[in-house]
Amino acid sequence: MKSREQRDRSRRARNQLRDDQGRFASELRSGPSGAPVVEYPTKAVRYRDRTYHIPVDKKTNRVPQAAIAARFIATEEGTGRNQRRNVIIDASVDADIILPKDISPEELVPWWANPNMLDVEGIDTKDADLFEVYDLRKKGSQDVQRKIAVAGATSEQQQNIRRIIEDSFTVREQKEIAKEGLVITITDEMPAGVLGSTLGKRGGMAYNIRVRPDVIDDGETILHELVHQSRLVDPKRDDVLLKTRSISRDEILVPCDQMALEEAATVAETAARKQNYKPPKTDTYYGFMGRWRKTKNPADMIREDREIMAGSADEGSSGLRGQKAIKSLIKNFDKTNIKGLSGSHFDSTLPDVTAEETLKALRKR
Repeated sequence: MKSREQRDRSRRARNQLRDDQGRFASELRSGPSGAPVVEYPTKAVRYRDRTYHIPVDKKTNRVPQAAIAARFIATEEGTGRNQRRNVIIDASVDADIILPKDISPEELVPWWANPNMLDVEGIDTKDADLFEVYDLRKKGSQDVQRKIAVAGATSEQQQNIRRIIEDSFTVREQKEIAKEGLVITITDEMPAGVLGSTLGKRGGMAYNIRVRPDVIDDGETILHELVHQSRLVDPKRDDVLLKTRSISRDEILVPCDQMALEEAATVAETAARKQNYKPPKTDTYYGFMGRWRKTKNPADMIREDREIMAGSADEGSSGLRGQKAIKSLIKNFDKTNIKGLSGSHFDSTLPDVTAEETLKALRKR
């Protein structure tokens, strides 16, 4: 019989990403435009006959707050087999021992192994500020968003993010997005030119989205990343246009020739869902298209696609949620400008195949 450590190694090996023929997935991309994502290294720490791989900031030798939060809300981790922890109960009662939030992997490992037995200051204590859900209007949203942590944000930024989630998605959609836990991290530690990224989940932690602080106000980037997350995890998305073509449910990892479709469909759905509309601060993928095609102005394409997807591009106009947003994407995607996005527009190493061409090919399969 395998030891627990051998089982852990086997599980990590099984989780290494491969293509549909079982080979390592070298021809797949994750993150925006397939860009590299800045991730913290991990440190192997032995505790009670088991080795845990805990993220660590090499500069400080401290565990990042977002990583601690991601472990806390990964409720299937740090508990018995086939069991889940209740994060609401845990956070409502302070443990006898409360560890400081400025902590090394070696000091944190007893909590990492079993979060129910100890608490970490500001993470699963009663005064934690990562789960400020009380200003949300709907009780259903409050209950669901207790499994969404917002790290690195001011209180105002956090409330802005939570309102975007509540206003842009139905409670059922929010529930699917948050079902296995989600940490939204506001950070400047992003690759050059990347505004946000959906990282997926790994290493016994919950899903993670990262967004730069300077793009929170217009709501575009955070909503874009949340749409990516919904496309990845919501089982009711049953059409090739509605769901990511990722080979892994743990992160968005799609074939290179389908990156354009993943991004274009996400951009179009974001345009449909955005509430209290105002144009985005950056032209993002439309900018890439405008520079390559040299036809339409990116701002004009953004405005046209918003009108197509949501019915109005007037500042302050409402967007769509739930099935209305989904039906708009299915009905109107082929009318948008963004359907012409090609992988080569934003990454010279990607195929020159448009989202529209990819969608047509997939529908024929």
